[in-house]
Amino acid sequence: MRISFSLLLSAFLATVKGQTFTFDFPPTGTGIGGPDAHQVCVEGAKWADLITTNDQSEESRYDISSTDFRNGDKMDANWAGRYAVNIPEDFECKGGILFQHDKLKPHTSHDLTLKATLADGETKLTVCAFYTFFYQHSPSPNWSDTLPALGFTKSLRLFQKATSGDYKQYYNPETVPYFNQINTLCRSFDSVIDSEYFDEAEPLPATVSYTFPEVGDTRILSGICIKGAQFASATNSVADYPELRMSTRKFERIDNIWWDNFWFETNRNTGYGMPMADYAWSARTAAWTAGNPCEGALYLQPQHLDIVGFYYEEPRFTTHSRITTEADMERFRKNLYTVDIMPVANESSVQICALISRSYWYTSSWLNVLGDYGFTTNGPDKDINGFEIFCKDVDANPNTLVTDANPNTLVTDANPNTRVTMKLHL
Repeated sequence: MRISFSLLLSAFLATVKGQTFTFDFPPTGTGIGGPDAHQVCVEGAKWADLITTNDQSEESRYDISSTDFRNGDKMDANWAGRYAVNIPEDFECKGGILFQHDKLKPHTSHDLTLKATLADGETKLTVCAFYTFFYQHSPSPNWSDTLPALGFTKSLRLFQKATSGDYKQYYNPETVPYFNQINTLCRSFDSVIDSEYFDEAEPLPATVSYTFPEVGDTRILSGICIKGAQFASATNSVADYPELRMSTRKFERIDNIWWDNFWFETNRNTGYGMPMADYAWSARTAAWTAGNPCEGALYLQPQHLDIVGFYYEEPRFTTHSRITTEADMERFRKNLYTVDIMPVANESSVQICALISRSYWYTSSWLNVLGDYGFTTNGPDKDINGFEIFCKDVDANPNTLVTDANPNTLVTDANPNTRVTMKLHL
């Protein structure tokens, strides 16, 4: 069977294998509220969720704020706008999945359950719990009292939260107020030794994979948002092309359109604020149009502005820029983004959207090409800060394929116990 040239490049069935990790945290206690609610990080997982089991309201849902926890990541969701700073290279959960609260009720005790699936080739997970010194005012037990009895130990690799006003060239961690110091308790769970926390993997929704067309642009200026998804990741066909990383499941006007450590460090050097001093590069502006297709969606964030100049986390105060040859530029123009999406359970479709700037000539390829692949746009009436949003609905039924002979023909897999991964060219 030959698959449709424009919609479906390949499809294959893969039985779900692996192990699921489940850990029930003790009650958080009522001493912490506002921007200092408890947070969790897990390293070694390819998928994870932190569930508030005693409160199912949307406000009490924890969000994934990073799938690569590092300096410059936002820590406070809708509250104080503080970012992680001075995370040591050997911190136990650096590079892991970070969960943050959104609009939790202050001074309310929550029961949290962490569920995760081991990354391919991994045999253990590292789980870290973050909290501040506010726990000292709590009238009820808190993680600082209960987690050590469950095998968690206090990390000696400390870091802080910092606001734009605090994080400047002469920032001194020793003088940071106690409410910006992060206390961390971590534990490593081995799938063999700690088998009581691991079980055969629960069936996850089938991963639907989409590959964007080759557009020839060398500047990014585009994020990807997805409605109807609980987890997503992206890969490049060109290895050193700028990456896309998941930064939120609730994309809002306070979220940055892209992350670039250049802004994080140069702003520290000049003291102008961080990590996006120029609000033209941020969704945190009045130009956010309420009700746009990306509002409340999962967001994949470009990690660099372009491929000519880009920046690293270390060493501090140093701007790195690569001299790019014409041969490199030709190679970069052929990059293809492939997005792997895990739909929300029982969703029949997902909506995938691309944010494309109308302000720059070098993004015209995106503007001209996407319409040929079934994407539509509402134009500037539903945009974000000059970024036009192009969207397409895609079937998320794991048992449905589309054939060349008849694009409306459904081919159903007869085995309900297999997992389907579909790769599509959009």
